[in-house]
Amino acid sequence: MLEYLGRYTHRVAISNDRLVSVDAGQVRFRSTGLTAGRWKDYARGNRLKTLTLAADEFLRRFLLHVLPAGCVRIRHFGLLAANRAHAAKLARCRAPLAARPPETPAAPEPVAALMLRVTGVDIEQCPVCHAGRLRVVAVFRPGHLPTPALDTS
Repeated sequence: MLEYLGRYTHRVAISNDRLVSVDAGQVRFRSTGLTAGRWKDYARGNRLKTLTLAADEFLRRFLLHVLPAGCVRIRHFGLLAANRAHAAKLARCRAPLAARPPETPAAPEPVAALMLRVTGVDIEQCPVCHAGRLRVVAVFRPGHLPTPALDTS
């Protein structure tokens, strides 16, 4: 099993050096970090622990990280790496080639203007009085509604 999984562990879900043993239907592997399935034992000096799982549970968790057929992992290194120096590196590459940077696309049309142009409906107009204008006063992320302040006086 270690030999079989070893072919698929490079940059997927678990590295070869973390697999400890496979015997009696159990898989033992060293934990690192604090993500799902990995833990530190804070009660014992923050030591990284070895986790033991049933083989079928280990495979289930491992297969959660396998990409569907037709999908590939894309990793960019060097000039194509997205980092703070990305634009400067590309500019240095374009200079000897006398190549101009691609034109930046125009800003997309605001939704309200698009709706008015396409449907003739002004979505910013108050649907009740048809005179006032609607405006965004707050945006809430799903599941993060503010807690109302309670008057305890």
